[in-house]
Amino acid sequence: MRRLVLTSLVCFALLAGAASAGGSLPTGQIVFGMNHFCLTKDANGGSGKVPVDCGKGEIAVVNADGSGLRVLTHDNVTETSPRWSPNHEQIAFIRPRAHSSSRIWVMNADGSHQRALTPAGSRFQLYGEDVVPSLDWSPDGLQIVFASFPGRNGGVEQLFLANARTGHVTRLTYTAIGARDPVWSPDGRWIAYADDANSLRKSLWLVRPNGQGRHRIAREVDARSDAGLARQVGRRAGVARRGQRRRAAAEQQRRAGKYERPVAPSRPHGQAIRSRVL
Repeated sequence: MRRLVLTSLVCFALLAGAASAGGSLPTGQIVFGMNHFCLTKDANGGSGKVPVDCGKGEIAVVNADGSGLRVLTHDNVTETSPRWSPNHEQIAFIRPRAHSSSRIWVMNADGSHQRALTPAGSRFQLYGEDVVPSLDWSPDGLQIVFASFPGRNGGVEQLFLANARTGHVTRLTYTAIGARDPVWSPDGRWIAYADDANSLRKSLWLVRPNGQGRHRIAREVDARSDAGLARQVGRRAGVARRGQRRRAAAEQQRRAGKYERPVAPSRPHGQAIRSRVL
């Protein structure tokens, strides 16, 4: 699991709202992982002390204007990857377990009713991200996609789907170059993700929730920043969905003999002539 490099932070998502053009304060809530390091003697023999994760990281929420900070988890482990459910009533997150795979947990938005979603003793090995969430809810709130190692022997991460009600887990991808940072498209028809073929330059892919239709949509994406990579994955999911919708509509119009397309300008002032494709 990637180590934390800041004392508080990290994975956050706006529940709703943003500053308006008139300059009003943003609204909604942010869920995030926060941490407080402990200082301990340098294991490498240095004379000073070094900060270490001592299990004081918690999931918290705060209003978008900075008020109302509330810590939702209180235990001796450091949870990561908090994500709002689509209806904003639940929060999914990853809670680690000693000497074993972490598990996905779910709690109500106020921190109540915390319960493990994925089963203990699973063959897959799940480790939460400290910088960007390793999981994402489907738009209908019925499934959670997450990245995990498929076995105890390492290798590359793959995508899995967990039923948000029962916790039943199914494997989604079987690719030699790995899959990470999954993001659902807004309509729920696609999942975008980054491969793990290169540490600095990655490709972005789309796959359907049933595992079909996997294809690459971008090559050589800059992956020096996990947060930047996650933003590109999310943006590509939306762009690809819109592009596919436009192409489908154009093809439907073409077949109906109603599609119009611009041709080279030949009128004064660059006005385009529109011709009907029969």
